[in-house]
Amino acid sequence: MNVRCGHSQFARRLLLPIAVSSTLLIQMLTVFGSGSAAEATAAGCLAQPVAWTRYEPNVTVTGTGNSIEKTSGSNGWGDAGAVSTKSIVSGDGYVAASVDSRNYHVIFGLGEGDTNQDYTDPEYGIYLQGQVDGLPGDLMIYEGGAKIQDFGPAYVAGDIFRVAVEGGQVKYYKNGALLYINTRSFTYPLLMDTALYHVNAEATNASIQGCNLGDTASS
Repeated sequence: MNVRCGHSQFARRLLLPIAVSSTLLIQMLTVFGSGSAAEATAAGCLAQPVAWTRYEPNVTVTGTGNSIEKTSGSNGWGDAGAVSTKSIVSGDGYVAASVDSRNYHVIFGLGEGDTNQDYTDPEYGIYLQGQVDGLPGDLMIYEGGAKIQDFGPAYVAGDIFRVAVEGGQVKYYKNGALLYINTRSFTYPLLMDTALYHVNAEATNASIQGCNLGDTASS
């Protein structure tokens, strides 16, 4: 064995016929591989589809698999939303979702709790404005109801948005590209929180990832 070879070269030559545990695999990827520690962690802690809870107080929402839709009521905030049954208890992780249409207002992201179904409730949210009523359909970041960033009409149906905690920071992504970093402190556990404005508004294909997930506390 050439002991002078680099880490990545050594890793490629390390072809041993053994069963490798997920913990050992993460350590090997981190030490020998070219990926980051976050990528190594993700390799051992796969994302899972979101299951929904807390449709109350007004049951205007239908959850179908890992998607959620406002199916009744009237257009407006505060009467339609739900949260994930799992929460990120500690460490890195993320929630992700998409929309199938640009015709509706939808917000989803990370929440430190579940107070209501209003757009002000997600502490760290992706706000997808519908292209309706003369509005341009902007991609925005809202935190606790306050607009933090407005990227203009910079999304299409099917884009995948992710709100993540990584190394003590909250990061926002679109299709894997970093949009914004918030460095202020946050509080665990973090769940997926949603709010829907229009009837027929949806958040689709929602997922949650983390190496330390726990059940969302009952309200």
